[in-house]
Amino acid sequence: MLRFLRRKPPVPAKPVCLIEPRSAAKGVILNGEVGAGKTTILLELMREWARAEERVHFACTTVKPTDADDYERLLRKAGRDPLRITADGSFRISPFIHELTRPGGGARNLSSLHQDLLEVISRSDSSRTETFWKSITEETNLYAFELAHLVRGSRARYSDVADVIMSIPQSADEAASDSFRTSTKCGQFLADAYAVDPKKATVIADHFLKRLPAVGEKARGAAVTGAMQSIQPFITPPISNIVDGVPTHTVADLLDRDTIWAIDTHTYGKNGLAMQLILAWLCMEEVLRRKGDFDYLCLVRDEYGHTAFAERDIRTQSTGRSQKFIGLSAIQSIPTLESQLGGDLEAATDAKALYGLHVHKIMCRQSDQPTAEMNANIIGHERKMFFSGGSQNRPHQEPEWWDMFGVGEQQTFGFNQQWHFRCPPITFQTLKAGGPEFDFEVEAIVYDGSDNFFRHSFFQR
Repeated sequence: MLRFLRRKPPVPAKPVCLIEPRSAAKGVILNGEVGAGKTTILLELMREWARAEERVHFACTTVKPTDADDYERLLRKAGRDPLRITADGSFRISPFIHELTRPGGGARNLSSLHQDLLEVISRSDSSRTETFWKSITEETNLYAFELAHLVRGSRARYSDVADVIMSIPQSADEAASDSFRTSTKCGQFLADAYAVDPKKATVIADHFLKRLPAVGEKARGAAVTGAMQSIQPFITPPISNIVDGVPTHTVADLLDRDTIWAIDTHTYGKNGLAMQLILAWLCMEEVLRRKGDFDYLCLVRDEYGHTAFAERDIRTQSTGRSQKFIGLSAIQSIPTLESQLGGDLEAATDAKALYGLHVHKIMCRQSDQPTAEMNANIIGHERKMFFSGGSQNRPHQEPEWWDMFGVGEQQTFGFNQQWHFRCPPITFQTLKAGGPEFDFEVEAIVYDGSDNFFRHSFFQR
């Protein structure tokens, strides 16, 4: 009796990602010249991860006005419903209240955020803030934040902080006057603070009424100017629409869904950059603090040099893998990144550290020789054997027994070993860059941090 076995239907193969989310948590960075197809590849990676078996949420920064539309179109095609963050007032979040009310938070953390923010938005002049000025500015911000929150609680706003800073007395005589206590925001808030918590109010008053007026006009002016510069983006419309009023979202909300930060730097300038930076830093810190079961968060930063800040980015990239943080970044070249970080020796060190911390590297067409050579060195060298041979004429010697024609020549043979690039720098200048010229094909060298690298094609159509 014959037994017929029913054949099981084939199981459809799972889609294979170029880089799986679990591996991408080591960091992914793209580099290539202008028009090399970096955005094409970045969007392709997002498309793959949006459909991956492991859930990935995206937080997308924007530089160009068209970035937000590109991200939203891609995510909606993948069946997602992204939240588009704009400055029209429909989305509101308060970094001020978040930092002063979360477990472990406080005014010092918020002041540090704003001091780092000041470093980024003012680094185009290639200068670094001296320690003294940085310290006095940070302390001024700290006590202004504490005073506003102590008096107004969850109703505190950045505008309250600005009013306090701008009314700090210029001298000890002004600080002791009745007009200061009754007609200035700083004086009124201090009086209210003593009624709430005399101990905290005393510490704040010592800074505003004693230390600052005593350091001299120049130091006081620098402290007030620096403190105001760090919060200026958040008291100026339209960015102030995002941080003023009752918050509609928390930082934790940004980790659990797709968000597009449609406050691009081309349209909103440094104020838009400041808003994106503080959102990115708050999300990065929240990612490192979360516990339990959670999904991946991919922070997408095309034109990464605009929003890069080594101290915070290195800390997150170094420890974010276990917290399911994916840093997806794109730069043009290493010298460009160095220039965007400040252009000095420290910036050069930071640029190499940031580039090295992203383990996965996707190397597009590159005309910058230092970057091409760095890429070639990262991929590594291999040992090659070279052989040479020839003959040598010996007219004054008897022919050897094997020299049947009597020509008197001796055969020579030699070999040597040399180290050569596994992927020479010239390779990066020959990659296809998309568009009609290359039949809309983009090529890149994909390197995963081990001995593996390969050439891969992406198509723009």
